[in-house]
Amino acid sequence: MNSEEAEDLIISLDAEFKNNRKPSEIMKAFLANFDISSLEEANFIGNEVMKFFNNTRLWVTKGYTPEELNPTTVIKKEKVGRNDPCPCGSGKKYKKCCGKK
Repeated sequence: MNSEEAEDLIISLDAEFKNNRKPSEIMKAFLANFDISSLEEANFIGNEVMKFFNNTRLWVTKGYTPEELNPTTVIKKEKVGRNDPCPCGSGKKYKKCCGKK
């Protein structure tokens, strides 16, 4: 496969993702372009295609990538108790400051 054919393959892969086609169908069609001799090769190519998919901006998700919509890092916020000092730094209890309803 020359570089022009590879570029066309990538462009068509990008278009398939953006048109919201099933990933299993896309993967099957993509792998048909290669002469794969082992399961390890197929898994390697599949993993690379999924990385490409996870970083492709999709029309269905309004321009967000799947990676942006499902971040791998989670920030856990500490819950502030009613009688704890207010996190805003006022020195008052939370219930008398930002915790007022």
